[in-house]
Amino acid sequence: MYFDCLNRSNNSFAQNSLSTAHRQKFVAALPSLGFDPRSTPCLKRFQPLKEQSGCIFAKKAKVWGGPDWVEELDLNSNLLRHMSALSLFMDVGRGLGLDGYVLEIKGNKVKSLESFGGLVMDVLCGLCELEGRCGCMRGPLDRIGKFGWWFEFGREQVFVTTFAPFYDRNHSRFQFDCPSDSAYVLFQPEYSFARRDISCGHGMIRVFPAKRISLFSTEPTVWKNPTSARDKVRCSFLNMSQNYVHRPDIDKPNELFVENWNKLKGSRGAEQNYGPTAWQLVKDTRHQGRQSYVEWWTWGQRAKRKQNVKK
Repeated sequence: MYFDCLNRSNNSFAQNSLSTAHRQKFVAALPSLGFDPRSTPCLKRFQPLKEQSGCIFAKKAKVWGGPDWVEELDLNSNLLRHMSALSLFMDVGRGLGLDGYVLEIKGNKVKSLESFGGLVMDVLCGLCELEGRCGCMRGPLDRIGKFGWWFEFGREQVFVTTFAPFYDRNHSRFQFDCPSDSAYVLFQPEYSFARRDISCGHGMIRVFPAKRISLFSTEPTVWKNPTSARDKVRCSFLNMSQNYVHRPDIDKPNELFVENWNKLKGSRGAEQNYGPTAWQLVKDTRHQGRQSYVEWWTWGQRAKRKQNVKK
């Protein structure tokens, strides 16, 4: 017991030291950003979604917002405006207990699923090219739609969620009273889920110092009187009539689904797994009472370039 308390004390001291160092780093970098990411106009416009989301953690989540999207600028120029703040977020977010970074996109491309999905592909590829270290968007296109792929930035694994004005009220990506000419890309580092004891459940096994931890969701969802954070979130969305798929619909699987599912058979938590991470990044507009997804990673200018090079 003594050693357990001592370890907890040491961990607490280390965490406090980390928080202090990251806070100092943030304060030092703030003048060079030219804006305060804790209180941007983007966050104000994102607030209706944050306040009304079915996610039980959304209201209290610590979120940064990027600079305004300038429609007169090209994609790369807009992404450059985000690089300093997003990189700083990844550097200090763990120590400051941050949960997400919001990138707001404006323009005609946010108004339909295919144009928005292609834009998201271009955004993720562009950010990785500017960051220079991560290779998650390099290589063959089809690997993005398979188990094991995960978006990375600043050496952090990140779950990316997107919201757009074409999703209706009964969809989990509905954006409530946010502007109808805006869409949002939310970057949530893996540690934000771990801090709340939520399994990401996408078949990802992450190497932590000293042990390997499986992020599979291995237990069935408890819909009546849920106790776990994961189940409470799922029930909250269900109560808002925004239920989303938690296990695959295998009645009419398509070829890509069968390929991924066969690879995962026998793995712990396979039946609870919705599918590869990419399937949840940009969701289909159809209501999610059955397994469906869109191959957004094959859309957009970056995807077309890769396809042309392959030819």
